[in-house]
Amino acid sequence: MNNEIVLSEKQIEEVKQLADETRKLFGVYGDVPIANDIFMLLEKKEIVLCQYPFHTEKESHLDANITWFETDYGPITFIGLNTSLYFDEQIFALAHELYHYITKSGKAYTDTDEEDKVTEKKADRFAAELLLPREALHSRVISQFQSSNLDEVSDLRLLRFVARLQNEWWLPYHSLVLRLFEEGYIKQNML
Repeated sequence: MNNEIVLSEKQIEEVKQLADETRKLFGVYGDVPIANDIFMLLEKKEIVLCQYPFHTEKESHLDANITWFETDYGPITFIGLNTSLYFDEQIFALAHELYHYITKSGKAYTDTDEEDKVTEKKADRFAAELLLPREALHSRVISQFQSSNLDEVSDLRLLRFVARLQNEWWLPYHSLVLRLFEEGYIKQNML
């Protein structure tokens, strides 16, 4: 995830609204995890998924990539997915690429080979919101801690909470910690 770019409140709200609309479009409401159902959701959109284990270095890692081709019968969209990633990271990568598909943004839809950092940050935030909506996270935090202020909660208790969220929502550890930070539940240096 790109930590040097900060989205404005308006951009965040637009991304949250798009994620909510996308969940509803797929018939996934509120407190229901998408998790591995994302494969079925992509199939519903007639997106062809090409899975292959790319073993890459950290500096040049590839999670997933979307591309499309115009044919005589209409456009065909492909997502290449790196299956050497952990399964929860694959789910996040697919949700990220789904943002590019919905918004027709990213290098697959433009004439440039460079990725726009703001668009990539929006795609990451969309994936996080799609896979774990703000309301669902808030209800889990309040249910577990009876408060949204987690400053006094021990690291061990927070780690157990994150592990429980990982099991339920199938999100990578880093993404869950970032979600807690984005929604103001923890400070940047926690966990």
